[in-house]
Amino acid sequence: MGAPSSDAADEQPVPRGLCSARAPLRLFGRCRGFDEAFTGGGTDLDLSFRLKYEGFHLLRTPVYFAHRGAGSCELYDLTRSEMRPLLMERWGIDIGLPETILQEALGAITWAHDLPLIRATARTALLKAPLVSILIPTCSRPKYFHETLAGACAQTYPNIEVIVCDNSTDDDTEELMQAYRDDVRVRYVRDKNACTVVEKAALLTQLACGTFVQWCLDGDILLPDKLTLMVDAFLREPGTTLVTSVCGRIDGDGAFLGIVEEHPPVYGIYNRLSGAAVGQICLMSGTNFIGTPSSVLFRRTDTEHLLWHSQERGYQAAADAVMWLTLLEKKGMLSCSANR
Repeated sequence: MGAPSSDAADEQPVPRGLCSARAPLRLFGRCRGFDEAFTGGGTDLDLSFRLKYEGFHLLRTPVYFAHRGAGSCELYDLTRSEMRPLLMERWGIDIGLPETILQEALGAITWAHDLPLIRATARTALLKAPLVSILIPTCSRPKYFHETLAGACAQTYPNIEVIVCDNSTDDDTEELMQAYRDDVRVRYVRDKNACTVVEKAALLTQLACGTFVQWCLDGDILLPDKLTLMVDAFLREPGTTLVTSVCGRIDGDGAFLGIVEEHPPVYGIYNRLSGAAVGQICLMSGTNFIGTPSSVLFRRTDTEHLLWHSQERGYQAAADAVMWLTLLEKKGMLSCSANR
């Protein structure tokens, strides 16, 4: 995380949080070390800004830590999110920003002991987070849908819109949505006539405004840091067409059943794969290890051929697999360590 420009001989590793930290111990102590106020996350980010406030140069190095819910399915682990108000108050930065944007913001701070200017720089970084559209189609499954919607709204990523298309045969889901009327991120559409995948997808994509699209089927749950990691992968590898993720299975009561076996290989934070190679493997093996719609993040502008165009193109296959192959015709794929 932090590496001052001098006193290299005193360097000792001080790992913490989501980034590795290297700083001379005496300078680490001079900045009062890690702040105990950050009980659940954000300690590395707070220290980074305190070091910049003192005028030091920084080198933040992302390292991979498995999400604490990856093995036990703690789906609503929001301990990092709890530190969001404290970071915003102190530095004007959001804990859910992708690491690429955080590094740019810290690199832009070239002055010391000017807190208002540091806060202004951090707030500017918030405007650089591209909008992600989370699209949720649902039909008469209010219990599972409620869990899906809660997971979408619990994302640490700061710039999302959540669009729900409901064609339920009863009013339970519509009544549930009343609790979200004041959440400006959430939009709800009730359309009893949108019965097919074509009709629901057309309505949702028509309303979407995001740079990136994240489908989330009712009954699927996104872990809180999924979009932060996946958007960061796109920012690091702009030539990528889609980013997929590891996912696990849960039963009807939310009990964790294990990681899905047919998931793409991940080494560290993410692994880049050739689009042509992935397509060939999927076709030759007859498997879709890229994942379901809820696993994948892609650009809205890349969806010239959406889910419902598979039959028009002559495919007789799972619609999501057809969509991934269509996207992979363009460029490569990233396999990300984010979980859902």
